[in-house]
Amino acid sequence: MTYFLSGGSKSGKSMLAQKIAKSLPAPHYYLATLRPTDAEDRAIVARHLQERDGWGFTTLECECGILSALELAPENGTFLLDSVTALLANEMFRPDGSVDWTAGDRLANDLVRFSQLARSVVFVADFVFSDGRDYGALTEDYRSVLGHIGVKLAQAVTSSSILDFIELSDQYGIAELTLPEAWVGKTIRELNIRAKYGVNIIAVRENGKINVVPDADEPLPEGCVLVAVGANDKLTRLRG
Repeated sequence: MTYFLSGGSKSGKSMLAQKIAKSLPAPHYYLATLRPTDAEDRAIVARHLQERDGWGFTTLECECGILSALELAPENGTFLLDSVTALLANEMFRPDGSVDWTAGDRLANDLVRFSQLARSVVFVADFVFSDGRDYGALTEDYRSVLGHIGVKLAQAVTSSSILDFIELSDQYGIAELTLPEAWVGKTIRELNIRAKYGVNIIAVRENGKINVVPDADEPLPEGCVLVAVGANDKLTRLRG
């Protein structure tokens, strides 16, 4: 079983991913991919350690070479990889300051292969595509590669698997919303859904296809379906 969860910073995706992983067969492994470089990174690591305390995860350090985690694990089981975002940064930006432009395709293929070999896996990635800021050419290239990996992972799971998240948490979920008539032709950025409703739009479904990297500046067509993640009470409010 493979799950792919993408969401904004502090959206609750890591806790939701833990709950999903714990509902899957043991043993449970947490693949730690973040390479701390500053105080903010160290705070993230400390917060995640506290959130996992007592959950029964075995932590495997895996900053690069994701397939090696299968050899580190004493036996096959359920793997929680948090996050794809950090793993790509480690693979793409080398310690000597150079950039590995082959990292994106290689990592995408390795992650898909990992999902095929692992008994179960939950992938977590940051949704970094809708704030509208200009981060410079190198960072934009990185975001583009991350989006490419997200598409590959989405292709590795069925749409029904993605929506299985709905039934696996009493605090968070994923909900579908048919685009309201008043929203037709408007963009995700223009609607400012995260600020107004406290949820993240993680995909747009149209004509039986899912776009897991929706363009925040692309007008939303009539009849499309928004896929949102967030706290259940926020989703209820959104669905009205």
